[in-house]
Amino acid sequence: AKAVYWLSKSAEQGYAVAQSLLGAMYYEGLGVPKDDAKAFHWFRKAAEQGDVDAQYNLGVMYYEGEGVPKDYVQAYAWTIIAVVQGHEDAKHNLRGITKRLKSGQIIEGQVLEYEYWKKYVVPFQKD
Repeated sequence: AKAVYWLSKSAEQGYAVAQSLLGAMYYEGLGVPKDDAKAFHWFRKAAEQGDVDAQYNLGVMYYEGEGVPKDYVQAYAWTIIAVVQGHEDAKHNLRGITKRLKSGQIIEGQVLEYEYWKKYVVPFQKD
């Protein structure tokens, strides 16, 4: 209970790693009740600060429709971001996501990925 308390405090103060970990706890129901909506909330906050694991997890949640309506275009965009950063699990998921998309949706996903990349990856890259 203390770990959840302090992790929640850190997440609320904007620490991406804490947000990602808290998202994982809600996603798996570890130390807290399983809650996909809360998991998505914390993964999104961490992903927007460049956390690659959270970016990957958003792709999974959009693909599965967990905590958010299914959206294969969003799943594709977030998964590509994780793939480009070397996330191994994302590489395995990409083929399945791509099979679900029509060609126009792939282009839409690429445009979205480019926007997210500029907004949620570039500002957090280390020199």
